[in-house]
Formats: sequence, C-alpha cells, structure tokens
Amino acid sequence: MLLFLDANVIFAAAATPKGRIQALLQFAAKRTCELVSSRYAIDEAQRNIAVKFPEAAERLERLLGLIEVV
Repeated sequence: MLLFLDANVIFAAAATPKGRIQALLQFAAKRTCELVSSRYAIDEAQRNIAVKFPEAAERLERLLGLIEVV
C-alpha cells in the first residue's frame, strides 16, 4: 500500500510521539506500507517544526528516513 503524507501528517507525526499516527509509522517500518511525500510538503513540515516544536526536529529527521520523496 502506498500512502502520500502531506505536511500536516508529517508535522503531527514528529510533534506527537504518542499520537495515533505512530501506528502508521510502525507499519511503514515493517514494510507493510510505503510512505511517500513531496519535497514541498517535507520542507513545510520542517519549517513548522522549527518554529513551533524545535525539540521535535530530531524526531522529524528520523521520520524522514521512512518517507520516499516523489
């Protein structure tokens, strides 16, 4: 299954480490699904994390390892 993540989903995954989106990330880590996004969405998520939750920047970078840029 191929899932496209927009900036809001990427932001939420990084900002809320105990949120429901984490289940999706576990599926992706197990290769049950493939996560894709655009460079634009990733850039937007990075900007918003830097401003609103800078402490989540490292978590976001780990998350980006699961996302293929298309």
